[in-house]
Amino acid sequence: MRRSSAPSMKRPLEHSNTNTIPEVSSSEGCKDTALLNFHQKPSASHDHSSNREDQAEPSLNHCVNTPTIYKVVWGKISTRKHKTWEVRASIEEREEQKLVEPLIMKKPSFEHQFQNHAGNAVPAEVHVPTCLTKHLRPHQREGVAFLYECVTGLRMVEPPGYGAILADEMGLGKTLQCIALMYTLMKTGPYGKPLAKRILIVTPSSLVDNWDREITKWLRHERIFTFIVGPTNKLKLYAQSPHIPILIISYEMLSKQIAELATVKFDLIFCDEGHRLKNSNVKAFGVLSRIECQRRILLTGTPIQNDLQEFFSLINFVNPGVFGAYQDFKARYETPIVISQRPGVLPQSIELGMERLNELNAITGRFVLRRTQEVINKYLPEKHEVVVFCFPTELQTKLTRTALSFYESEKGAKTSISPLQLITILKKICNHPSLVSVQGTGDPESLVHLLAGQLPPWQQMGPNDSAKLGIVEALLEALLAVQEKIVIVSYFSKTLDMIAGLCEHYNYKYCRLDGSTAGPDRSKIVNVFNNPSSDIFIFLLSAKAGGTGLNLVGASRLVLYDNDWNPANDLQAMSRVWRDGQRKPVFIYRLLTAFSIEERIFHRQISKTSLSGTVVDQKQKLSNLNFSDDELKDLFSFIDPNHVDDCLTHSLLECPCAGIGNPPEPDQDKQDIDVRDALECAEVSPEEESRFRVRPANVRRNKPRTKYALKMQELMRWEHHRSPVSESVLKQLGLSRCTEDVVFLFRNIVSAGK
Repeated sequence: MRRSSAPSMKRPLEHSNTNTIPEVSSSEGCKDTALLNFHQKPSASHDHSSNREDQAEPSLNHCVNTPTIYKVVWGKISTRKHKTWEVRASIEEREEQKLVEPLIMKKPSFEHQFQNHAGNAVPAEVHVPTCLTKHLRPHQREGVAFLYECVTGLRMVEPPGYGAILADEMGLGKTLQCIALMYTLMKTGPYGKPLAKRILIVTPSSLVDNWDREITKWLRHERIFTFIVGPTNKLKLYAQSPHIPILIISYEMLSKQIAELATVKFDLIFCDEGHRLKNSNVKAFGVLSRIECQRRILLTGTPIQNDLQEFFSLINFVNPGVFGAYQDFKARYETPIVISQRPGVLPQSIELGMERLNELNAITGRFVLRRTQEVINKYLPEKHEVVVFCFPTELQTKLTRTALSFYESEKGAKTSISPLQLITILKKICNHPSLVSVQGTGDPESLVHLLAGQLPPWQQMGPNDSAKLGIVEALLEALLAVQEKIVIVSYFSKTLDMIAGLCEHYNYKYCRLDGSTAGPDRSKIVNVFNNPSSDIFIFLLSAKAGGTGLNLVGASRLVLYDNDWNPANDLQAMSRVWRDGQRKPVFIYRLLTAFSIEERIFHRQISKTSLSGTVVDQKQKLSNLNFSDDELKDLFSFIDPNHVDDCLTHSLLECPCAGIGNPPEPDQDKQDIDVRDALECAEVSPEEESRFRVRPANVRRNKPRTKYALKMQELMRWEHHRSPVSESVLKQLGLSRCTEDVVFLFRNIVSAGK
């Protein structure tokens, strides 16, 4: 809990009128003059102004004649013990406020006044304070207005509702929008009275300090304080602190101190990473549902779109009863919609499903707001997205062949391993063969024992035994020379240990954030890394522990060392550096071992979501994945890298390009075939097929392509680079040493301001 401090007034230094130079209080003052007079380090404002490269050194006369500008702390005469102080804005600040377009909220309707028993109360003009309005971008202004109308009941009059789901993609400033809303409601409401005196923010433990830091950043001059629940700050102390309006608590701490919540009445609740509440059976859902607070806002960058039961849980949390009980929701919406999406259903079922889907969207659109990252691309620097397919080494190929042969020979036996265990082992081989270590005994470990026996002595192993690690080694060397920082992300702790060992071998300074990092230390690690003066240029990040919410704009490069079945997790992790506050061109590398399980996982990711499109929560965990026999056969098929000259991904695209870097030319005939193939894969009826433009039936066409090939057309807009990749391209990417390690390379450049 931060303590407030009373404002202080400093007397100006005394100086003579002769033979001395007056002190310059302006932020445009002269640094050298200050040093001559007082022999002390100049203020931060002097440092900031004097270090500008494009600013000429001011002359002595300029320093003397510069007008002095004061920011005055003042208060009305009062006999109160605890006086109220305000900061009197300078002339420049007041002029700036005049130029800011005010953000005025919607006034309540007569129906709203009647429903809320407004009586003789006159609707007030509510506007977001200028101190925040001047920092809001257009989409954020829209978001604040939307949330205000939701929590005041202006959007849900009948049936009444006061909750909202802000489902913007990561990087759009959901936190700032919420801070603007809460401060507005703390000052006023639709009928002139403040609506929020006590505010609860529930967030993952890794983001607790981030919320505190953001509130301090935007409201530090408004004397708004926060209370963070922790081992030393018990929740019961907050009830005794009426002057602190905002309580920040983690989901984990909430379940431990739930009994104390009953002592405090909250007017507004924010739940960050709100998709944690998608299951109504989790403890946090039950705890938060029991809090008597109508105004509830969920924040999530990965809204749930596939499982309507989980979507119902989120809806029912923010606006309880809007759809009645779950059985009512299931009968009216879930069942007809699910049936309509099955292949071969009757036209009547499709029509009913579409009708209910439109009805559902119309209702949820009143309290769910979703925007994609495209709305802020114009504010961000240039981004290079690179998918690098690496040659598997001889050792990786040998171990992969052994693992697949063992699985086939032991299939059905008691000593056989499960497909999921085999997938994990194959992914470790892709990262580095040394990660296949013996842990414990038993039948499931028999394959691991077999593979470990084929490994050379650890003293003889190094980066060259994995092309991915070799690429990381080369990239780190190149970035050290140009003083650029980098984030390396992995889903395996052992992989991070291996990369940490590489950094220690070369004496590279690095920091690390994973599941073992204590909550209070996380923000310190991020702050030190983002500090431009820090010599730490490598950030090792666990995708499971810190893949969401972190702002790592101190780095301009990011490597996703391995991939996950859920594309939302990968996209979240890759968005740590290309976000608000980034000033340098960004390079994001996805490293995939060609012809391996990683490349096939990549295909299934694309089949779930567009490579650069909307993030969708697939709601799949590794332990719950189900594969058909054909899918397992495809996953565990072996391709000898010595007998192919292209990666599997480019082969599936059936792209005729020469692989010299130019995006393929669109082929209209091929597009028509793709449409017809898509219709056949989806089993669309002839009546529905007539709605699409297809190639004439009398034209000969090829065999329909797979569903993965059809959904990978996003890559047809990227640059295609076949081995050997152009030296100029590799040099630009910092991979000049990696000519022999790259099988194929896809690159997409998002220009600055687009």
